[in-house]
Amino acid sequence: MGWREKLQPASFRGAKFHVRRHGAQVGRRLVKHEFPLRDLPYNEDLGRKARSYSIEAFVIGKDYLAPRDALLAACEEAGPGTLVHPYLGSMQVTCEGCREEESLEDGGYARFSLTFEEAGERRYPAATQDFAQQAGQAAANTRSVSGDVFAQVYRTVGPAWLAAAAAGDIKAALQLARAVVSVLPSPFDQAKLGPFLDQLDAAAAAAAASAAAGPSSAAELIAGALAGLGGLGSSGQTGGAVWAALEVGKFGAEPGSEEASAFGGTLDPVAATTANRKTQADNRAAVKALVRELAAAEGVDAALAADYASYQEAAAVRDKLLARLDELMLAAGHDTTPGADLRYEALRDLYVATHRAFVTLGADLAREVPYQVPNGVTPALALAYDLYGDLDRAEEIARRNRVRHPGALPPGETLQVLSV
Repeated sequence: MGWREKLQPASFRGAKFHVRRHGAQVGRRLVKHEFPLRDLPYNEDLGRKARSYSIEAFVIGKDYLAPRDALLAACEEAGPGTLVHPYLGSMQVTCEGCREEESLEDGGYARFSLTFEEAGERRYPAATQDFAQQAGQAAANTRSVSGDVFAQVYRTVGPAWLAAAAAGDIKAALQLARAVVSVLPSPFDQAKLGPFLDQLDAAAAAAAASAAAGPSSAAELIAGALAGLGGLGSSGQTGGAVWAALEVGKFGAEPGSEEASAFGGTLDPVAATTANRKTQADNRAAVKALVRELAAAEGVDAALAADYASYQEAAAVRDKLLARLDELMLAAGHDTTPGADLRYEALRDLYVATHRAFVTLGADLAREVPYQVPNGVTPALALAYDLYGDLDRAEEIARRNRVRHPGALPPGETLQVLSV
């Protein structure tokens, strides 16, 4: 794509105009220090200068008065506004100056000399950002975008077997989720498990009707069936819900592939030999992408709601989630179907937000450190008291290292304990 095709229509606060030329002024804020008997000065760098932009603009046409007045009003409005710069993209700016010229010779034409200053936020005093909340919002946005894009791709207009095939794919996803949740490792919230299984069964029963009803109905069915997957873990616990979300996220793998789940949910590739087979293949890919992205969002929700005993425990969960999101971004980046770029952007935002949330979360967590058990008899109670002054933490030491008998830790072996 050439540079002309990349230009965006110019506007300020929605008032559109054309651009003849533009310029930008950038630099650093420097304070020059000059000292006696020293030839070279010292420049103290106080940060980047506020960027300013100059634009030679015009509006033209027999109805040019309306866009002229709109641009003048936009320039006089208080506060920052959105400038869509044809060369530099969207930005928040304040109009510092606007010079408008018209002439009788150039009827139907008004030219403007515009000057904009970039607008920042009043950040002092600054509030602490809630990165966990931002990650939750990014997960919700991923669900929304994935559902919207699914509705653009999914089609069942044609032979009856197209809708039946799509319903079969949806049922396969729900069956995988049910199989995974049915063996959910402890701890999990028993009060939520039963209703969630009922939710999956009801969705499976309605899959045929929803698949035939259209894209929105199918998307709502899948999203509704998987909603709450990330909340199945017991309060403050990590294992079950994150594991379940990652396992459901393997849906659609080819049979026998390395990424296939042991609980099913595999799909054979569809050869697009005819137009209808091409539609079937597109539908299958759309269901696969939607299920995987919804499962990833549920996994993030589960991970951020959990309590972690150590930094290493949190880092292990973080790495698994980020690896899955990275795989999904790669798949969306290579997808040529409509809306794949929107899916990629939502997943990228979720990746960044999840990483930031875990950085904040891990800052206050204790690290696991090695401890070599001395020769002789060392009970876990004694070690807990020596390390932490707390006898109640003996069970934690024994559980973390899976020792056979807390009353006699294995002499000479290296255990993992939490830093003080």
